[in-house]
Amino acid sequence: MAQKQTVNFISTNELTLEQFIEVIKLPASEKFYYPVGRFPTDLHLEDFINTIHDRSEKEFRSILLHFIPKSGTYGMDLRHLKYYKDIGLDSQKDSGQTLEEQAENSQHSITGTQYFSNLMAAKPQKSSVWEGLTWIMDLLPHSPNEALKALNAYFSANCLFLPDDVLNAISDCGTMIRARYIDKLHPRQIFLNLSPIDFEKLVASLYKTMKYEIKLTKQSYDGGIDIYAEKTATGSKEKVVIQCKNYTSTISVIEVRNLLGVVTHNKSTKGVLVTSSEFSPAAIKLANENPSIELINHKDLSKLFNEHHGPYWVYKIENYIRDVE
Repeated sequence: MAQKQTVNFISTNELTLEQFIEVIKLPASEKFYYPVGRFPTDLHLEDFINTIHDRSEKEFRSILLHFIPKSGTYGMDLRHLKYYKDIGLDSQKDSGQTLEEQAENSQHSITGTQYFSNLMAAKPQKSSVWEGLTWIMDLLPHSPNEALKALNAYFSANCLFLPDDVLNAISDCGTMIRARYIDKLHPRQIFLNLSPIDFEKLVASLYKTMKYEIKLTKQSYDGGIDIYAEKTATGSKEKVVIQCKNYTSTISVIEVRNLLGVVTHNKSTKGVLVTSSEFSPAAIKLANENPSIELINHKDLSKLFNEHHGPYWVYKIENYIRDVE
């Protein structure tokens, strides 16, 4: 009788980052190396983030795709299936409670999950129990925030049943997307090259993307307000006044104190000061002491645009400005 051949897995923990990246490019590497579905250690992930902007878009996407959960079945699913069958649990049986009763008592039955339905209806060895997330690649690079939302939703829905390695991979994917597309900083000169009115329109376009109703004030007399931004939906009502200062000099505490007065006078929920410059320590301290004030410097503004439009928004500035004309 032939003996079953055992596979000795090679650990990737001792590999350098570049060696690990070469491993995950190998065909069927998951059969010989462990782990390959996630970064072996936090240090590998840290090294990758430090070099993330040195890699081409093509290379980055190929590495990211390796980590994103695919449609398929994991070994633990087969063990779950055997266990449920051994105890006589199947998709035709339930806990005896309605879904409403389960929700009221916070006792949602395993039989009510999509995972259980997929597991019991399929033959895990031949068909997929899990639906993959590779479609979020189509949200990149222009909608990284939406890609992150999809990852977080997938994690929340499935964290009780997914293997730890897959949960770690989802976390790694979120870190990679944020580092590549959102945390990328752009030169401040991009903003300084704009006229004051175009800078205001660019900021207004951002708030429009964030689902605010926007209105630019007239230049002749604005009462210390450049943009009104409102949300009127129940549960998220806001009345925001925005000042835009396309300066090279540091914004002082006096200007923040003036904005506080504008917020009170206009009975607004928040005042936002957006600048292409920086804020003085005293200005930051005053804002921190007043929750109705938000300060956005050129780095914060760059990241906000990255979050909602991806890092290549710098090539579409004219389009955003025209969008609010």
